[in-house]
Amino acid sequence: MARARLLHVLALLAHGATPLTIIESTLHKLHRPPPGQRHVEVPDRLETAKAAIESASVAAHWLEAKNSTTTTVFDAVDALKRVHAVEHLREVQAMSKTGGGFDTDTYCAPGSWEAVLDGTRAWCDAVKLAAAGAGPAFALARPAGHHATRDVAMGFGLVNYAAAAAAAAVDAGASVGILDWDVHH
Repeated sequence: MARARLLHVLALLAHGATPLTIIESTLHKLHRPPPGQRHVEVPDRLETAKAAIESASVAAHWLEAKNSTTTTVFDAVDALKRVHAVEHLREVQAMSKTGGGFDTDTYCAPGSWEAVLDGTRAWCDAVKLAAAGAGPAFALARPAGHHATRDVAMGFGLVNYAAAAAAAAVDAGASVGILDWDVHH
């Protein structure tokens, strides 16, 4: 059901006057549950969404965040600092070196920090494209982030990509709207 909804929304966007651009966070695969522990927030979630989008042929352009020429890793950190406490970002970065958990739902793995930066780059690039009038853009990134608060990782999310990308765009003079599509069933 969630896949069908995603494809419907993407098809509507793709049939607009301007082609849909997907910006993919490929480093999301570094963020994975501890060995032997089952969790619903796994790399396969994004890979399944990617396969569905590819099979629907709704994307005119497909970019990888790690190859971004408009949002550097430093820009991603700056965007995150706009909406998260520096202490929180340091905690995520430190836990990403060895792995661990923030709560029973929200884990951090070796490599999660790199995944977070790549996801932030994807979101920032998508917002920049849309704000510049280059058409609709979709950031394909994980871990999910919309539940994370300024100081707390939660609900699978270590940081809030949407808030970070929107804050960076607003600071650059853009008007931004966020559609938070939280499908749990």
